[in-house]
Formats: sequence, C-alpha cells, structure tokens
Amino acid sequence: MQVTRRLAHGPLPPLTCAITAAAGFALFWLAPTLAFSGAGLLVVRWGLALPYPTTISRVVAAWPHGLRTAYLIVPVPLPALTLRVAADGARQG
Repeated sequence: MQVTRRLAHGPLPPLTCAITAAAGFALFWLAPTLAFSGAGLLVVRWGLALPYPTTISRVVAAWPHGLRTAYLIVPVPLPALTLRVAADGARQG
C-alpha cells in the first residue's frame, strides 16, 4: 500500500520504470547475441517489477467485477491452446 502511495505523488517512478522496460526491450530485440538478449530480458524484468503488482491491485480495486469475468473467461482458451500445442507436437514428432 505504501508503494502505491509513493507512486501517486509524482510521475518519476512510473516514468523511470517505463524507460527501463523500453530500454531492456530494445536491447532484447536488437541484441546480436543470446547473452545480450538475456540481459535485455533481465532489464525488462527490472522495469516491470514495480508497476505490475501495483497496477494489478489498482485495476482490481477500481473494477472488482472484472476479476470475476477474467476468472470465467481465461480458463476456456487454456485447454484449447494445450490441445493445439499437443496436436502440433504429435504431428511433428
């Protein structure tokens, strides 16, 4: 809760997180080697570590019925996706 209050006092922390995540994504996307791509993903993770949980908690607080909808919708495509991946794997191997 205190982290959310700190984020509400100014645009600097969210802006810093967004810039960090964007820089990591650019490094990941444009990296010439696998090691640099991995470093880019690590930087993206650092950029998203703070905003993700605070954003999720704000969305759930602002729209509590949306969480119920998500719990009803999300489980439907997961088995279909699992079956498709299994079928593709069986065809290839």
